[in-house]
Amino acid sequence: MATLKLEDPKNERERQASREEFDLLASQMKPEAFTLVAFAVHTGLRRGEMFPLEWEQVDVTKRLIALEMTKNGRPRCVPISDACLELLQGLPSRLKSRWLFPNSTNTAPIDANNFRTRIFQKACTDAGSRT
Repeated sequence: MATLKLEDPKNERERQASREEFDLLASQMKPEAFTLVAFAVHTGLRRGEMFPLEWEQVDVTKRLIALEMTKNGRPRCVPISDACLELLQGLPSRLKSRWLFPNSTNTAPIDANNFRTRIFQKACTDAGSRT
């Protein structure tokens, strides 16, 4: 009986945004919304990992973010860079909410898909029309 071997899918990026593109995107977003983009860039977190983050998962002393459930089903820790630490310290939710990125009523985290479609994609489109 032959054994079927599945190839690993390649999760390669086609390209990364340039500094100019990043700055242009920032100019198309409100600063509080762009903070989420900058946080994602500094941590490398996926939407599904980032948006539901709770403050109890953040250890500023050890400079780590603990993720219990990731895409591959395994826990992992993400290091907190100096730039990321600065972003965390400036979040309005600090000491006020359970979540790093709470919704406007502080009853749940921001909806990741809503942010992507209504804010991020719109800013990308607006930035693209300026190039």
